[in-house]
Amino acid sequence: MRKDSVKSSQELKLKGIPISPGILIAPVKVIRKEKVKIKEKILRSDTEIEEEINKFLNGIEELKRVLLDLRRETQEQNLKVLLDVQIAILSDQDMQRDVITYIRNKRRNAESAILYVLNLKKEALSKQESSYFAERARELERLAWDLISVINKSYTIADYNFDGIIVVESLSIEEALRIIKSSVKGVITEKGGRTEHSAIILRNFKIPAVFGIERITRLVDDNDIVILDGGRGVVILNPMESTLQRYHLIKEGYERYESELVSEKELPAITTDGKEIGLFANIDVPEEVDELLKTGKYGIGLFRTEMIFREYAENEEAQYKIYLEIAKKIYPNSVTIRAFDIGGDKLYSDYQEENPFLGLRGIRVLLDEPAIFEKQIRAVIRANELSNIRFMLPMVATVEEVVEAKKLFIQAKKMLEKEYQKVNQPRFGVMIEIPSAVLLLEHIADIVDFVSIGTNDLTQ
Repeated sequence: MRKDSVKSSQELKLKGIPISPGILIAPVKVIRKEKVKIKEKILRSDTEIEEEINKFLNGIEELKRVLLDLRRETQEQNLKVLLDVQIAILSDQDMQRDVITYIRNKRRNAESAILYVLNLKKEALSKQESSYFAERARELERLAWDLISVINKSYTIADYNFDGIIVVESLSIEEALRIIKSSVKGVITEKGGRTEHSAIILRNFKIPAVFGIERITRLVDDNDIVILDGGRGVVILNPMESTLQRYHLIKEGYERYESELVSEKELPAITTDGKEIGLFANIDVPEEVDELLKTGKYGIGLFRTEMIFREYAENEEAQYKIYLEIAKKIYPNSVTIRAFDIGGDKLYSDYQEENPFLGLRGIRVLLDEPAIFEKQIRAVIRANELSNIRFMLPMVATVEEVVEAKKLFIQAKKMLEKEYQKVNQPRFGVMIEIPSAVLLLEHIADIVDFVSIGTNDLTQ
């Protein structure tokens, strides 16, 4: 047992965040990452300043080479995009200029400058009071430490060739990509959340995982047998014989159920009174589509686009490719793309209302940010090549909001027809989530092609 271990001999059930479903009863391997200790160094001469700047720039190029090598080894386009984001952050000219300015003006070493600049960006994200932005902040922090490790010549790639469960403090995108190519069966972390890119990768490749188990790296030792229940977000240490027997039965039942789903995926969905119905699933990220199609011919009843807002809000071309790829994969079924539901808990943390989730949010924010909204509208219309895309407005409160949004929608279509000659207009709808919209439904229905009921917010 290690000196810093706080493990117990009693059975211990721990609750974390369910990341990827699946049940494992297996030994663990604890990966401990030695964090580089940063010492602030005052630079006495111009020569030292130039040396630190070169060290920083060379470190960026070296880490980019590592990521590019990993990208070349990766076959899946969606995963290449995730690595592209990391590479783009490292290549960002504003970030590089800020670090170099700090080195010159403050006469401090490269490591101190990197931490200062990226901490500012991390703090800005963390203030958004949203788990999504908090997770982006953690990813940015990991990238910063990777860069510092490269500069300090201490960057190492952990050995993931282990036939069991990896236990680690946190998991980066690069590490997740290495894990899916290894013999690792499952992952437990101390930090992280459902929308972290590493979590999405594990879910997409059906690697059972639980994130957010505090002190787990100190609660277990290598080769301890643990139970991991990825669907419920549960980890059991020192399981008793009765617990092991119960989970062996649960595991067998789960695997049997998964097998049945796959074997019946070509069968139509028919009710007990003989009516065939369509099956539609909700998704948060594009990577979930492939997993859905393994178990059935689903349409997408709701694609929540908030998860791509941070990286692609102002990138029409990237959005177009994402929407088009989803539409092609699920054809001839349809996909309903909901406009960015930003605001409230997702963007503006300065507004404090009695119910912040029902405050400044949804279509009200988008109409105030037409540059962002119009890019998304254009991307959706362009992606409707197979005429199986529907576009839906979130958090509609008034008829005027619908009229104004539809006007932008029609204008965008006309502009695109001039650029591309022919485009297919998606069906245009709204999500009814606010009581006032229910009272106006008769008037709203005259303007739109379809209506969806959002019960979660409507019942608040």
